Amino acid sequence: MAQRPMKILCYTVLVSAWLGMSCITDAPHDNPLDPQNPNSTLTLRGRVFTLYPPYQGIAGVGVWLEPLHRFTRTDEAGAFGFTDLKTGTYTVVTTMEGYASDTMEVVLKNPVNVEIYLDALPQFRQIVLTSHHYARFFPPDDLYFLTIDVLVSDRDGHSDIVRMWYELPDLTLQDTLRLVEFPDAYSARFIAQRTPEDYQIASLHLLIGKAFTFRVEDKPGMRTVSPAFYLTRIVETIPVHVQPTGLVSLPVTQDSIRFEWEPVVLPYPFSFRIEIYRLDFGVTTLVSRIDGIASSRVDYLYKNDLTPGDHLWFLYVVDEYGNTGRSREGAFRIVP
Repeated sequence: MAQRPMKILCYTVLVSAWLGMSCITDAPHDNPLDPQNPNSTLTLRGRVFTLYPPYQGIAGVGVWLEPLHRFTRTDEAGAFGFTDLKTGTYTVVTTMEGYASDTMEVVLKNPVNVEIYLDALPQFRQIVLTSHHYARFFPPDDLYFLTIDVLVSDRDGHSDIVRMWYELPDLTLQDTLRLVEFPDAYSARFIAQRTPEDYQIASLHLLIGKAFTFRVEDKPGMRTVSPAFYLTRIVETIPVHVQPTGLVSLPVTQDSIRFEWEPVVLPYPFSFRIEIYRLDFGVTTLVSRIDGIASSRVDYLYKNDLTPGDHLWFLYVVDEYGNTGRSREGAFRIVP
């Protein structure tokens, strides 16, 4: 009989311990810092940077949080934030004109900070598509060719621009342009000159009305496509110079040289251009170019700054789009 109270006491302690553990396991998650608290909230913050170092924050980027359809924009430092969020999986979508959009999935269990790097898309700054018609003494046939001059920029730097080409769907043709210079840290210039033979067509006139579509690609493989461009005109009229010609001699002491040509009348706006070259052992070097001479003019008085030697001059008709028709060369000699 002396041992029974001890068994009752032990049983009571075990039951109490079990009940205590049950109470601990089922304790309410009412701490506001407890992520299991159904009333607790979390934050998702981040910054949007440029793609390459030195990384710079991008201001004004649109940031969507899905599936909540919440939206904000980055501040001057590229920062953004969403508050009052529950645990779960979210999708962050960033968009900005001139940049490739980005999508990131975030599993939110605790407050999270993310970093996003956007690729700046290459942009077309200028596309010039012009035709040129040159008369010449040799070979006797006139020369027709097309010039394509494209200036592209990229906020990630010109080294991010890796390829530039255009397509002529009507001719089932794709042609790559040649890189010629970097005008600044963010720009690249591409050029192509093509004759009808390059396109395997009989005449440059067959390109009138055909759509040229330009495409540029950056290192991450993103591409920008231009709207359609069209060749506007072939200048058929060739200006004819009057003097100086025939290797006529002009004294170096002569104050000015009068360049004269026959009148030109065309049904569209145009101007004249004069180019003067020095000729040394068959090699020509441009020494002067005069643009914007009025279409009503038949002469131009040039202040003589030429040195003794043989010279050539050409007269161009230039329409409002930059298409040209060029005369044959006029030759003259400056003598001591």
